[in-house]
Amino acid sequence: MRRALLSFLAATLMSLEARAADSGGQFAVKGIGGNTCEGFITAKSESSDAYWMFLGWLDGYMTGINQYSPETYDITPWQSQNLLAALFKKFCAKNPGANFFAVANKMVVELRDDRLRHPLALCPVNLTHIANAGERLFDLLDPGPDLPSIGLNLGFAGTAEKAKTAALALQMGP
Repeated sequence: MRRALLSFLAATLMSLEARAADSGGQFAVKGIGGNTCEGFITAKSESSDAYWMFLGWLDGYMTGINQYSPETYDITPWQSQNLLAALFKKFCAKNPGANFFAVANKMVVELRDDRLRHPLALCPVNLTHIANAGERLFDLLDPGPDLPSIGLNLGFAGTAEKAKTAALALQMGP
C-alpha cells in the first residue's frame, strides 16, 4: 500500500512538473520571446543586438524542448539557426503582430513528428523526407484563427542521385 501511494505521488509530481503551467494552462514567457514578430523584423533590418537575442532565445527554447519533451533528442536535427531565422523572417514579415513565442511553439508542434528521438553516430538521410518536412514546417503556419497561413516553396526539393562508392587506402602501422 505504501509503495503504491509513493508511486502515485511520484507520478503526480512528475506530471505537474512536465506541465509547468498554472491550473489554467497559463505561464510567463521570459525574455525577448514575448515580443511580436514586428520586433523581430525591426531587429533583423537594423542588424541590432536584439536580433541575436531573438535567435539566442529561440536556441534556448529549442534546447528546453529537447530536454523536457518525451522521446526527443533534437527537435531541429537538420534545421540550422539560419534556416529557422529565414523562416521566421518570411512569416513575421506577413504577420507582424504575431507573438514570437507563439510562432516558435507552432514550429515545434510541426517539427515534432520529424524530431530526432535518439542520438545517432550515423544515420541515413532521405532528402525527399527532409524536403517534405521543410514544406510542412511552415504549413504549420496555418496556425489557427489568430494567424493567417503562408506557403513555403523549397526549390531544392527533389530526388537525390545515388551515391557512388569509392575505395580508400588504409594503412595501419605500429
